[in-house]
Amino acid sequence: MCMGNLLRKVDAEIADRVKYCVGEFGRNVVQHAESPAGAVAIAQRFPDAKAVQIVLCDAGRGVMNSLRPYYPELQTDLESLRLATLPHTSGAAPPRPYGRIENMGLGLFFSKEIAWRSGGSFWLASGKGLLGLTASDEHGPRRVYRTINPWPGTLAVIHLPDRASSDFADVLAVCHKLAMQFQSDATVGALEFVDASAELPDDAERIAIAPIQDDLAATHQLRTERLLPSLASGRMVALEFENVRFLSTSVGQALLSDAFRTRGSLTRLVFRNCTRATELAIRTIAAFAKAAYKRRPE
Repeated sequence: MCMGNLLRKVDAEIADRVKYCVGEFGRNVVQHAESPAGAVAIAQRFPDAKAVQIVLCDAGRGVMNSLRPYYPELQTDLESLRLATLPHTSGAAPPRPYGRIENMGLGLFFSKEIAWRSGGSFWLASGKGLLGLTASDEHGPRRVYRTINPWPGTLAVIHLPDRASSDFADVLAVCHKLAMQFQSDATVGALEFVDASAELPDDAERIAIAPIQDDLAATHQLRTERLLPSLASGRMVALEFENVRFLSTSVGQALLSDAFRTRGSLTRLVFRNCTRATELAIRTIAAFAKAAYKRRPE
């Protein structure tokens, strides 16, 4: 469908969202893809489903190759996608060059937030990785992480309802607020908390925390023998907090402080099924780990 025809068939609030996201997708192709043929863009409206879909696909160098000059620790396409969709990008304890690319990933971050906060979904694929966020009845989006058949470039897709339930200005205000929070504290802001509905790749390392939550020696052993080696290998690590009502300071620091100081850890770590108390404990440990990193002598 011609983009102009599609925009005339949806309400003005959705048309603004479509134009914004298409513009950001296109700028990423021009600035980062190095695709000799540019990109293909497709727009379609589904009257029965009362939805629209926008797809932009290129055959360029892919997300990981675009980011690797600045983030040499990247090992997988999936963690590269996670990094690309953070505002201003982020790392576990980011020294230079983490602060050098002020706008890298900001457009994708806004696009994913706009999509799911509008009742739709956002999908980004590159290489062997696929990242998805879909609107959920629960708090926050449902997340999908998959390993797929490889695509050499980048594929971006947004689904939106053809009628808006909120003002676009309000959605943008939330995006700007989140981006500013990330800029002031990227380490804490990049933590990924998911519920049981999140779809993880088959090769993700799943580590249950309940068996060691009251045992400091077992915590040290788990960190040394499983957590840190898995992070170093580039695998996604899902720390499972089912049946953990709270995380004590001593166990939390023993488990996570070294992980948070490991470059690239935040794009490999996922915290699953956390209570509010546990989430706050993890955020506090991340903040202290970042501050300790900053105080280290050169």
